[in-house]
Amino acid sequence: MKNGIIRMVAFLAFMLVILSFSLSARMLEGKESGESQSPSKKTQPQPTKPETKKAGKVKDVKELHTLSGHSDAVNSVAFSPDGQMLASASDDKTIKLWSVETGKTLRTLSGHSHWVTAVAFNPDGSTLASGSGDQTIMLWTVASGTELCTLSGHSSNVCSVAFSPDGSMLISRDLGGVINLWTIATGTFKELVKSSGVPENAIFSFDGNIIAWGSSQGDIELYDVSKDDLLDTLLYPYPNDTFGIGDEAYVLTVEFSPDGKILAAGYSDKSIKLWDVSTCKEIREFKALKSDSENDIESMDFSPDGNVLASVSDDDTIKLWSVDNGTCLSTLSGHSDCILSVAFSPDGSMLASGSDDNTIKLWRIDHE
Repeated sequence: MKNGIIRMVAFLAFMLVILSFSLSARMLEGKESGESQSPSKKTQPQPTKPETKKAGKVKDVKELHTLSGHSDAVNSVAFSPDGQMLASASDDKTIKLWSVETGKTLRTLSGHSHWVTAVAFNPDGSTLASGSGDQTIMLWTVASGTELCTLSGHSSNVCSVAFSPDGSMLISRDLGGVINLWTIATGTFKELVKSSGVPENAIFSFDGNIIAWGSSQGDIELYDVSKDDLLDTLLYPYPNDTFGIGDEAYVLTVEFSPDGKILAAGYSDKSIKLWDVSTCKEIREFKALKSDSENDIESMDFSPDGNVLASVSDDDTIKLWSVDNGTCLSTLSGHSDCILSVAFSPDGSMLASGSDDNTIKLWRIDHE
């Protein structure tokens, strides 16, 4: 009897071991199965399709106001950061501040002894910079219209001015191609380029890390602000007078996209090229003007969302381009002489253009 009980206990113990082993095996199998279904840190992710950027679309464009008040050509226009004011620079030696809502003159700033070629607001809209044919840059208090200071350092007509995104620096370029980088707090400057041969603009990227300018050889140079050195060069791909313009095409104007990834360049061969800043490769080209035209790209500006590029030229028109696919979305006519400057409002709903016909036009843009 006792032996029978012992055998029974042993048998039950043996069965318990078998059952325990079976359960352990099933749990391990389940765990391994679960791990195979869960992403592992070592597992390479499946490739995903790049996000498709929607092409810019313009539903309608209407002329809102014609601003008259200058007695000579309007060389430059700029919206204030809040979009409520527009500044204009003219060959009549004055700067005017306009109400965008009413189209009325708010004040006229006088102080330059020669034509005024460029204007730019600082990021908070409290200060306006102006460049002039008198070889100086003047800083103005926007609220009162009073002069803050005069920056002297160029030996030729100042063609362009632009603030850094934090407002601490100003980049300027003169008729001889000299580019100066100014420290606003001290009024001192560093000469970045002695002569680039092109009397057009130099600009900051929207993060302030890069300054770009064009050359008379058709190349674009990128300058690293933090390293105080040239970063790269975007090489013009068509040497040896490909377009029959008498020389290699040179860069007339450059503009960064709002995200800083694209640089647009307007050339003397009547074209606009978009460049990838990270790779320094050309993305696409717009043939902006008729092949028999002798007109140049005078000015460009990206819409705040980066989907539309506006360009103006001596053919008296404004063209709106889809950045995504290069199509011309709209051509605006209304000025009676060549257009020298164009700017989008901060919200992208308006466009301003300044012309040799002494006027400024404000356009309402309805996007789809």
